Amino acid sequence: MTVIVYDPKRELMIADSRATSGHHHPIGAKRKIHRIGAGPLEGALLGVSTRIPGMGEHFTEWVAAGMSKEAFDTSKFEVEAILIKSDRSVFFFDDYFYPSGPLEGDFFTIGSGGEYALGAFRAGADAFGAVKVAILVRSLLRTSYCVLAARYARRQSDRVYRSALRRCPRHPSRTIRQRSAIRS
Repeated sequence: MTVIVYDPKRELMIADSRATSGHHHPIGAKRKIHRIGAGPLEGALLGVSTRIPGMGEHFTEWVAAGMSKEAFDTSKFEVEAILIKSDRSVFFFDDYFYPSGPLEGDFFTIGSGGEYALGAFRAGADAFGAVKVAILVRSLLRTSYCVLAARYARRQSDRVYRSALRRCPRHPSRTIRQRSAIRS
């Protein structure tokens, strides 16, 4: 199960962290959203959903290196991803290395839990509530989620942003823009 959401209004990307073997067997937790630290897309946010082990990490490295189609093995390209560039433009990848975008919208979801998260958002939930609903509906076990904020520390006055940062008492060593939280 994967659910990754991006809320452009709050500039937050949130994802579950459940790792599975194939489609169903839970094997632990992993990070599904990333901040690109260097290269032509420095500062961009990337959320990756795939059922192929190791493909998410390979895809993230490929995006960070500049997305050269020659540098990517396209024989097993089963990736659904959302890329938020530093100018906040949104791009979508769906089983191919050419992105669609820039896209406009009030809420973006990908992954097998994306429909549930979108439904919860349309029913009035915020981004955190939407991810929690998708986790409850699609997940058999308790899981955690990870939050990345597109904004910088100078804009901490936003109540939602501050509450996102308070959700991680177990990982105080993470940077202010990269915190994960454990669902109770």
